Amino acid sequence: MGKFDYQRAKASDWEGLTHHICGGEITVLALCDCGASEEIKSHSPIPPDQFAKKFKAKGWQLGKAPRCPACRAKPKKEEPVQSNKAPAAGPALADQDREPAAPSPAARNQRRLIYLALEDGYDEGKGGYKEGHSDEIIAANMKCHPNLVRIVREEFFGPAAPPEPPEALAIRGDIQALAQELGEVYGMIKGAQGRASGIEAKISALNTRLNDLAEAQGWKR
Repeated sequence: MGKFDYQRAKASDWEGLTHHICGGEITVLALCDCGASEEIKSHSPIPPDQFAKKFKAKGWQLGKAPRCPACRAKPKKEEPVQSNKAPAAGPALADQDREPAAPSPAARNQRRLIYLALEDGYDEGKGGYKEGHSDEIIAANMKCHPNLVRIVREEFFGPAAPPEPPEALAIRGDIQALAQELGEVYGMIKGAQGRASGIEAKISALNTRLNDLAEAQGWKR
């Protein structure tokens, strides 16, 4: 299969899934409202729909409200006894449009613990994490996926770090421009050093010829 450019993939291609790329490996995660999650890792650049097929083969239902195999296997609520009167016709609901199952007690407890950890590690005044805290660190302590921490953080607290002020962005632009200019200067210096070495070699060769000629003719230099 040919190389797939993940940077050009549309958000709709990943509906029901989240992903991140580290080095040459991509990790794709499916997360259910009950707190259950499953991930698939790959070193091959395959399109998003191939990951979706793998999750569906494992029993996942994707879409706007992903559901894990356990939630899908739960028995449906008993339907009320229908009367002889025919119900009014209405549009059929697709699986992804149905109301998701309520989170399990374990999932609610995990989200509560994540919330408490965020209260300790998040600086609401600054609008970002305190030093020494991050989604990954909290996830490691809670033994859950960082995406679950991100979901709780974005819902109740805010971004992982405050946005940079315009002054900082301007300084970054100046640094980038100067670094580019410095690279050009180093390139010119390297070229000049190469030319200087060539000239020195020619002078040395000419001095050798002159010395040989002087020695052969008995000249004094």
